[in-house]
Amino acid sequence: MVQAIIDISDKANRVLNLVKAKYDLQDKSDAIEKLAFEYEHREKEGEETAMKMQLIQKFDGKIPFTKSEEDWMEKFDWYPVDERPFKPEFVKEVLELDKKSKVVKAKSAKDLFR
Repeated sequence: MVQAIIDISDKANRVLNLVKAKYDLQDKSDAIEKLAFEYEHREKEGEETAMKMQLIQKFDGKIPFTKSEEDWMEKFDWYPVDERPFKPEFVKEVLELDKKSKVVKAKSAKDLFR
């Protein structure tokens, strides 16, 4: 673990105290760790979103994916087609089937076994 003596503003000190209190942390070191973790998480989330946008654009333009892009999609079990809405005719068909189904609404589990 690295130890450091730092100078921070009064405002930063208040923020650290708020983080410490909100998450019931032991000290300001834990608050700094929490903020660093959150920052890292948001950065990764932003990179993931950017990659998804890039892949969707390639998919729309029918541009082939590179091996590394295919590996990324496999790693995250995500593909551009996952972001597409259902075709209207499919939605209509499913809704029609739903109307024809004989679903019995139960108020409790006992009602299911009568």
